[in-house]
Amino acid sequence: MKRARGRGEAGFALVLTLALLALLVLTVLALSVLVRTGAQVAGAAGGQVQARQHALLGLAVALGELQKAAGPDARVTAMAGMAGVPPQSPFRHWCGVWRIGGSAPDVWLTSGASPGAVPALSGETIVLVGPADVGNPSDRTDQELVEAGLVGIPGDRADGDVLTRGHFAYWVGDEGVKVSAAILDRELQFSGTSGTGLRPNLSRLVSANFAGGASANAKLLALEQLEWAAEGVSLTGSFHSLGLASRALSSSAPDGVPRPGSHVVGAFNLNTTAEAAWRAWLEFPDASASVLGLNATRTLSGARQIRDRWTARARPFFSVAEMEASGLMQDAFAAASPKITSVTAQEFVDELRPILTVRSDTFRIRAYGDVVVPATGARPARAWCEAIVQRTPEPIDATLGRRFVVTYFRWLGPEDI
Repeated sequence: MKRARGRGEAGFALVLTLALLALLVLTVLALSVLVRTGAQVAGAAGGQVQARQHALLGLAVALGELQKAAGPDARVTAMAGMAGVPPQSPFRHWCGVWRIGGSAPDVWLTSGASPGAVPALSGETIVLVGPADVGNPSDRTDQELVEAGLVGIPGDRADGDVLTRGHFAYWVGDEGVKVSAAILDRELQFSGTSGTGLRPNLSRLVSANFAGGASANAKLLALEQLEWAAEGVSLTGSFHSLGLASRALSSSAPDGVPRPGSHVVGAFNLNTTAEAAWRAWLEFPDASASVLGLNATRTLSGARQIRDRWTARARPFFSVAEMEASGLMQDAFAAASPKITSVTAQEFVDELRPILTVRSDTFRIRAYGDVVVPATGARPARAWCEAIVQRTPEPIDATLGRRFVVTYFRWLGPEDI
């Protein structure tokens, strides 16, 4: 009996030993998986941090180019439609900067842009304004995507070869060529002819129930917040025509009254071929009781005629007076179907004069960064960011002009592009 009990105890000990060994093996496996997962997570997080650094590099380069080109007073800014780029081009909403009287822009404020009178890209490109911004409406007027060029970021290898470790890209959008959505009553400019407050018609661009002068708008930091502030608001059809509030220095909009502070709020850069923006002004302040007495058919046709004549001109206006002297606005009124006869082009310009300008001081920058695995070319991490920058009265020096500052910043995800 004692011998049998010893064998039983030995068998039990063997089973217990095997169980403990199995548990130990499982523990080791679990720890190895945990370590490997942690390393992968850390690697992914590190890659995302690096991608964000590359995006911030793109933002810094864009801000530097903007400061150098548009900081001085004697500059004109215009969307590329004013250089003859037609609708549906991914370059039409590029921003160019001209010296007064120049035959070609000093720069197109987009990464990878080739110098010249007409925008062009070479090399690999990326979309920085995509379907999430402009949607896919049946009428794609003013709904173009925007492309920029990828700029490689070099990295040295031990054997002396130079490899690409990532990319950055940027696009500078001109907010002044858009109409402003939120202009508070204390900021409103008044026309010298009718005494009417110059707030554009927003029913088509925002919604019929949006109050542009509401005091609550003072709390808005970005255009996208309009979708939270009012019911029924969708901005996907208005990205290229609508901004939160364009602010121009009095030197940029000389007929406006700086308010508040030193900026003319709601200034409108006439160097734009955005149909929806022109229509909003032809219908101001309300479509059912337009100051100009124009019905919807005339405003739509008139806006398209302005767009087409501005595009055919293929260069920006260097002053409001130059636009008036060209006669193109009156030609557009006469070519509208039906013709615009209840108001002359000069009367229209006189109404808008306090806010009209040929350069902008408010811009939107979008930047992109990624990380490249040299061995495979894969891009495991990508990042996007956006900033609103504002030109201020503060001078830097004679070369760089007046200082630009960042007034708003946010990170974007792929679902925002």
